[in-house]
Amino acid sequence: MNMKKTKFAFFLLPLFVAPNFSGASSCPEPVKENMTVEREKKIYSLVQTYVSDVKGWPDDSFCVELNRQEGGVIVFWVIHKDDKASLIPGGGKSIEVYVDQKEMKIIKELAFQ
Repeated sequence: MNMKKTKFAFFLLPLFVAPNFSGASSCPEPVKENMTVEREKKIYSLVQTYVSDVKGWPDDSFCVELNRQEGGVIVFWVIHKDDKASLIPGGGKSIEVYVDQKEMKIIKELAFQ
């Protein structure tokens, strides 16, 4: 009886996430889409400044992750470190932030549910 060995290949899909310029190493590295590096840094900086100023969170207490792009709007998840340890998702401090690419401004903030 002749048996052939079957080989399996496993592929991991990259996560679309943003770098954490606050110095914390808990955020994954970014995956580039359709933005230049300089523009991308400006947008991430805009989100981090917004969260620090509006929410009053220290830079090392949250992670900014690119979630998706909807036309000219980029959606980020801002994950608070307190929510990473939670066993039950939602209802925490984390938020979703919408950035208008053309105007370079935050146009909406939603709390996770």
